[in-house]
Amino acid sequence: MKKFTILGGLAFIPILFVGALFVLMLMVMMFSSSDSEGNYGAGGWGSGIISALGESEIPAEYIPIYQAAAEKYGVPWNLLAAVHRIETRFSTLDPMISSVGAEGHFQFMPCTFIGWGHSSCSGSGAGNFSDEEKTSLDLISKYGGYGVDANGDGKADMWDLEDAVFSAANYLGKSGAASGNIEKSLYQYNHSQEYVSEVMKYATLYVTEGYDAIIIPQPGKAGFSRPVNGEVTSGFGPRTHPVTGQVGKPHEGVDFACSYGQPIPAS
Repeated sequence: MKKFTILGGLAFIPILFVGALFVLMLMVMMFSSSDSEGNYGAGGWGSGIISALGESEIPAEYIPIYQAAAEKYGVPWNLLAAVHRIETRFSTLDPMISSVGAEGHFQFMPCTFIGWGHSSCSGSGAGNFSDEEKTSLDLISKYGGYGVDANGDGKADMWDLEDAVFSAANYLGKSGAASGNIEKSLYQYNHSQEYVSEVMKYATLYVTEGYDAIIIPQPGKAGFSRPVNGEVTSGFGPRTHPVTGQVGKPHEGVDFACSYGQPIPAS
């Protein structure tokens, strides 16, 4: 009886192995089919419908400016509103000049606005500029600043609301917000995690839908869809060590390669 049991167990091992390989091949085929047929949704933190708090706090005349800047630079409009709120309480602070030299509606350091390539820029970034130089499009172009002439008057002015909003959107967008790295862009704007948290809080409170919907991927011909748009890097089933060639423990999932921060739809 013992001999029969041992032989029976040994005979069952190849069957398990073949079965695992079959499942692995089936998984690869299913996901390969969905790769060409499925739709991949994109989503993440973003704008939404203005909330009751947003309507009560945000000056109505500012919202179209935020939205226009948001459309141009790919930054959520409510993020711009939240930054404006934190920086100058929607331009109600007097004076709008900080102790370290940040100026205007969105509290730009002159060197960030004009460009850190200017010879006077170091330290906190106050620089040494005349009032005329602080609005010079030529200097901004030369030194790589973020100042924007949004109203077409030939100047980029930190003290002009429209210019300031568009300049902030330009800076945040290029610092990561346009590609979805909201927190990174805010930390670039102000190197304080508390600042980042406060802005994110108000940006979320100012809308009733603080997150963009993630589109549900449609299944392919095999009836399955990929959770992300990326290659399969490790399939289901036993995995072979790339150096020793030994078969390890069965992998109980399917791994995909995707870019950092890519949303993953879930049921």
